[in-house]
Amino acid sequence: MALPTDPFSPEGEEPQLDHTSQLIVHTRTEQQAEVIWDLPQTNFFHNGGTVHFSPLDGSLYVATGDDGPQGKGATRPQDSSNSYGKILNFKIDQLQREGPALIALGFRNPWSFTFSKDGHHMLVGDVGFHRRESVYAVSPPEITHPTKEAQKRRRARGLPLLRPNVEYYNAGWPIFEGTLPFAENVRADHPPIAPIFEYDHEETGGSAITGVAFVDRDSKVLFCDYTGLLGLFDLETSTMIMGPVRVFPLGHYIKGMMKDSLGQVYLTVSQSAGLQGNTGTLYRVHLPFSEPQDMSIDISVCKYCGEPQATYRCSTCDKVVYCNVQCATEDTPVHGEECG
Repeated sequence: MALPTDPFSPEGEEPQLDHTSQLIVHTRTEQQAEVIWDLPQTNFFHNGGTVHFSPLDGSLYVATGDDGPQGKGATRPQDSSNSYGKILNFKIDQLQREGPALIALGFRNPWSFTFSKDGHHMLVGDVGFHRRESVYAVSPPEITHPTKEAQKRRRARGLPLLRPNVEYYNAGWPIFEGTLPFAENVRADHPPIAPIFEYDHEETGGSAITGVAFVDRDSKVLFCDYTGLLGLFDLETSTMIMGPVRVFPLGHYIKGMMKDSLGQVYLTVSQSAGLQGNTGTLYRVHLPFSEPQDMSIDISVCKYCGEPQATYRCSTCDKVVYCNVQCATEDTPVHGEECG
């Protein structure tokens, strides 16, 4: 079986593939699925990311990671001739004729992104390397997609591919990790933009931003970190309202955040750090809230020891649960400050 190739890789190049990320369309009427785009992966990390349909025009947005290597050698996100470390846009009704348009580049691992209700604004959470987690604001442009024939002509002339007739955003990786200089020897064809906010690993205990969502009529950003943290950022005042602070006990990993059509936010959480295990749980974040202490989460595990099916609620805030009075007492030094 022939391995699929990246349509935007230089001709004749045969990368050593670890696996391939694919974009698959399922036709409901014909009950069949079709691969319409694929991206060869040479590493097991930073591969295909979030996909969302735009509320503005119904087109499909896809996030891709840099595919490594780790650190300063990850230079592909700054190269517009490949599909790594990018935000791409696909026109659903012309998938066979047109290639993706480049919306933004310079990402390390854009694990999650989200749209405002009207679709005019997009937030991208990019997982940092060792120090910073960052969120970038991108305004989806009016896009004219290059046809596949045009892409071939550009390739034959040695011109960059994926370039639509709009200015694209550059998140800066690996030249910057958030606002911190990193691989300053890497050249950028487009000036990097700064994140709208970022947080430090050492200061917060965070390690990877795994979810972002517009809340409170798109005036604030709720975000989560893999290590069990939640934070809230005010877009109107550009201030961090909350955290990120710990809302899940150690050993509980937030894998993602999603928002339904009614604006309700959910978290997917597991007690397994990797892909294996059967402890995955869906939690709901209660919105709206104006202060940190107003926030609560539907959670059935003991906040102190992590045992499931906990039923004893904190008598002060009634928002967290424990196995029993003993666990609640042991957690008092920590939770006492949180619930007041």
